[in-house]
Amino acid sequence: MRIKENFQITNAGGIFVSAKTLFRDLKVGEYKILKGKCIVNGQLVYVVGALPPDGEYLILATDKNPVTALEEYKKRQGIETLFQCLKGRGFNFEDTHMTLPDRIDKLIALPAIAFSQCHATGEWCASQKPIKIKKHGRKAVSIFRPGLDHLGRILHSFSDLYHEFYTNLKIILLPLISVKSQNPS
Repeated sequence: MRIKENFQITNAGGIFVSAKTLFRDLKVGEYKILKGKCIVNGQLVYVVGALPPDGEYLILATDKNPVTALEEYKKRQGIETLFQCLKGRGFNFEDTHMTLPDRIDKLIALPAIAFSQCHATGEWCASQKPIKIKKHGRKAVSIFRPGLDHLGRILHSFSDLYHEFYTNLKIILLPLISVKSQNPS
């Protein structure tokens, strides 16, 4: 769990101090695992802190192995990005108003595949035209956004060419369909 810099946790002497105080000696790119467990919100947990390039402390409280906490948290960020893209930043998944779990399971597969395609396309777009970096050091948009926009432009112009595409598809597939109907095995 990520905690804020001003969150009160116990230091080595058992005195409550702000979390930032225990990590103020970190330089950009460094991390530190506090020795032993600390009390955070009434719970005994390990505390790990890092100072990323953006200068905003990343402080985690965990009951698991503190050595792997930062790597595990990075995975969580990827999952959160996926859900942001499935929701308001792209596919508006919550607009379905579905509540039955089995239907949601089936429906989520398609946007997940679409997200993967948008992300891969976004990586290609970023290799062609790098995404701008803002003053705080983060990208102006995620890798997903240029991919979604690019694929959206393709599909929009595809609708203008649909009949031509469909005709060409029939020409390509007709020999395969004819052979299959002649040989039903």
